[in-house]
Amino acid sequence: MTGACSTKYGRRAAALKWARHFKFLGKRLRLLIVLCGLAALPVRAQETEWQEAHDQIQKLNDGGRYSESLPLAINNLQYAKDHFGLNQPDTATSLGDLAEVNLFMGQYSDAELLLRQALDMTDKAIGTNNGRAAGLMNDLGYMYLSQGEYHEAEPLLRRAMDILKTSPASAKQEGLLLATMNNVAVVEEQEGKFPEAEQHFQDLTDRKEKAFGPDDPGTLAAAHNLARVYGEEAKFTEAIATEERVIASWERSLGPNHPNVAAALDELGRTYGVRANLTKLRQSISERWRQTRQCWAQIILMWRWC
Repeated sequence: MTGACSTKYGRRAAALKWARHFKFLGKRLRLLIVLCGLAALPVRAQETEWQEAHDQIQKLNDGGRYSESLPLAINNLQYAKDHFGLNQPDTATSLGDLAEVNLFMGQYSDAELLLRQALDMTDKAIGTNNGRAAGLMNDLGYMYLSQGEYHEAEPLLRRAMDILKTSPASAKQEGLLLATMNNVAVVEEQEGKFPEAEQHFQDLTDRKEKAFGPDDPGTLAAAHNLARVYGEEAKFTEAIATEERVIASWERSLGPNHPNVAAALDELGRTYGVRANLTKLRQSISERWRQTRQCWAQIILMWRWC
């Protein structure tokens, strides 16, 4: 009986011991969860602070206020390095922000170095088949385009365009895709690849018209570029019709004396002039050919009489 009682009470004591142990572990676990939650709060706050500065840099750049965005971009890059570390997506984005400011200020050497570093960092962090990397490729391609280095610009811009076409749809990605398509088309036009440029400007115009409407400034700018390429291809009917539509819309929205209207009228006049000169040239060639044929007919006739 004594042994049985000892075993019974021993089991109860062991059970109480384990219960107290698990209760202690439960308290430690809850404490650990609370501490982890508290630790996450500063991280979220840091990301929020970084994102707000990033958005402000973009806003200043869009407004052409580069002298204000430059120190903010420098500080935000250092903030990202200190809080997120190297080879992290946000740090790479901050490198890209600083590169953009330098690019817009014409500091191409500094911009190229920063963009290359940002692209390499993005590759190490998340690879290059994504919107972040495509944005950096577009910026780097645009930098080469701005300097007339079309052979350097084209592969970067095409790669960026292909990535963005297959990326998950979003307003930001669509805007970046439209900008990249425009840059690709400009390179193709400058290289004399007019059919390819026409196709991309046409696609760009259609996308912008569908998204923003036919009278949106971006839609009209794309249509204006398309009309210019039509002119380069001697597609005068298409060029004139497209440019006249652009001029009519700009006159309604901007007024007849706006620089955009003047530029479009100048392009339209050039198209009419080229068409008229080409028509005269064709008429002249036709007349010369007619005269040549008559001359040869007379020679043959004289030769027969001889």
